[in-house]
Amino acid sequence: MASTNWLFIGVALCAWAVVECQIGGMGGGMVGGMGQPRPADDDVKRVVQAVQGQIASRAGLSANAQLVPVSYTVQVVAGLNYFVKIRTGQTQYLHARIYKDLQQHHSLAGVRTGQTSSSPIEYF
Repeated sequence: MASTNWLFIGVALCAWAVVECQIGGMGGGMVGGMGQPRPADDDVKRVVQAVQGQIASRAGLSANAQLVPVSYTVQVVAGLNYFVKIRTGQTQYLHARIYKDLQQHHSLAGVRTGQTSSSPIEYF
């Protein structure tokens, strides 16, 4: 039983280390909490690109719609939730929640349409 507990603790520490490496310098805050919004960078652009077709489909946009990440925040879970503000037109925005697991696979978890440039990025 004691060896099982130590194994669990070791796995938990490894998972924590992987998440820490993934968010290094992101200021992700405590596990489960959302970090402060920041301007979109190359990392979040790659995350959005990985699920671009799914975002367009769920938002009712054309498959070749231009999606421009503007800002984002991160929530540390068993992986990362990216909450991204995306410009879809001159004055149209949406928010997307994209999950990146510990194996670096991306999946679209949700989309909120009808957002504006001043809409705060919140959990959904």
